[in-house]
Amino acid sequence: MRKQYEHLWAIILAGGDGVRMREYLRSQRNIDCPKQFANIIGKRSMLRHTIERVKRIIPIQRMRIVVNVQHLKYVHAEITKPERKSLIVLPCNRETAVGILLPVIQILAQDSSACITVFPSDHFVLEEQRFMNYVERAVDFVHRSPETVVLVGIPSKDADTNYGWIEPSSLNLCYQGSRFYAVERFVEKPSAELVNVLHLKKSLWNSMVFAAQGETLLHLYRKTIPNVYRQMESMKQLITSPGGIERLDGQFTRLPSYGFSKTILEPNTKRLRVLRAEGVSWSDWGNQSRVTSDLSKMSFESVSEVQHSPRFCMEANTIKEESYSRKERVLSSSLLVCS
Repeated sequence: MRKQYEHLWAIILAGGDGVRMREYLRSQRNIDCPKQFANIIGKRSMLRHTIERVKRIIPIQRMRIVVNVQHLKYVHAEITKPERKSLIVLPCNRETAVGILLPVIQILAQDSSACITVFPSDHFVLEEQRFMNYVERAVDFVHRSPETVVLVGIPSKDADTNYGWIEPSSLNLCYQGSRFYAVERFVEKPSAELVNVLHLKKSLWNSMVFAAQGETLLHLYRKTIPNVYRQMESMKQLITSPGGIERLDGQFTRLPSYGFSKTILEPNTKRLRVLRAEGVSWSDWGNQSRVTSDLSKMSFESVSEVQHSPRFCMEANTIKEESYSRKERVLSSSLLVCS
């Protein structure tokens, strides 16, 4: 293992309510839970898929899985007993800015040199190993340039206003065979007019997967939402002590709700770099039309058909991608050559 990976951590965000997908899950799958706890594809929940994906490069001991107390009945069905030590159970959902800052403070109290990766728990990724190879490259770049936040960007396939969009600059750096672009602008959920412009410019979808030094993230919070940072700092003793988060209740519920992308990323483009993740089938599956569209593109008419398809098989608790041949795995594990 490379030396910097000894300080590599992951935050898995699993505290959302998944409101947009609830009706679809009830009507199509007879499931009444947030989508991260539902088995939309295959035989495992999206959270379970995410944990196994992240385990490819980061051990469970250096993961923090952020959930909220209202979802514990779903969480316990998805998390093994050893993994429960990695849970952070928040008193309520305060959106992703707070959902990331709290575990960052906790991690840095344990490892001041931590490089932190962040993963939503409710996104679909088909070529998992290839995707995680891109994450590793992002981590390597952060090790070289610790002042940056490296985003994994997905080539846009349509003009979707529900995504965050990254417009890469022409300025870029080839590092260890991969090209990392400066960011001209970051727009969270743009207007219909603007999204067409971004799509025509071949801008990228924000996968919300990124790598950054923990101290760099703290700097951005102090700069951008200092009031929230100060409130969280005042809770540090509880955040970093065993069982302390359970006693936050009143203080935590008074925190404002901010989205990380809109609040932290959008105003700090000078700190951002983006790595273009080619050859990855990715979607946030935020609504029914996106799920049905993606399944249709994969030649499936329904979720149940996916579960019984020979393209997906279960072995050692891992989804096998039939189209992801041995040759492809070798190619994707080696670094691309910049031309």
